[in-house]
Amino acid sequence: MKATKTKKKVQVERLMAGVLLVYVTLSVLADVKSDKIPNALTAAAMAAGVIIRLARAGPSCLPLVVADIIIAFLVTFILFAIKALRGGDCKMFCAISAMLGMKACGCVFLLSLIPAAFIGIGMMIFTKKKVFSKTLIHYSIPIAIGVCIYLIMNCSESCTFF
Repeated sequence: MKATKTKKKVQVERLMAGVLLVYVTLSVLADVKSDKIPNALTAAAMAAGVIIRLARAGPSCLPLVVADIIIAFLVTFILFAIKALRGGDCKMFCAISAMLGMKACGCVFLLSLIPAAFIGIGMMIFTKKKVFSKTLIHYSIPIAIGVCIYLIMNCSESCTFF
């Protein structure tokens, strides 16, 4: 019986990883093409995250999932207010938090800072734009890189990452 639960847990986590990778890929494509991440895409990703987490941990985790989304929103809204992130990037972090939880979302955020710095520095060098003029990069790209790094670092034989 225990082996069945472990197998189910691994299957659910692989499903979550797949959904997350599809979401960040579609978000990057939309952001680069139209400079916006569609609300419908983010809402679907958040709903999928809530449903899969509820399937994994049961209905008792619903308050935790909602709290994860609210905390991600509050933290990223501060960054949005100072123009460090755009609205779609904030929504991406909320969807990631819905899928993986706040701790994992924080890890993804930290992991996304490194590629963001390299991309930003590269753009400043090659485009000669001022640093503080506006958001220079599509932050969805570093977020996607951070998600990939996070999943690679945390997926092992047991594939437990949330």
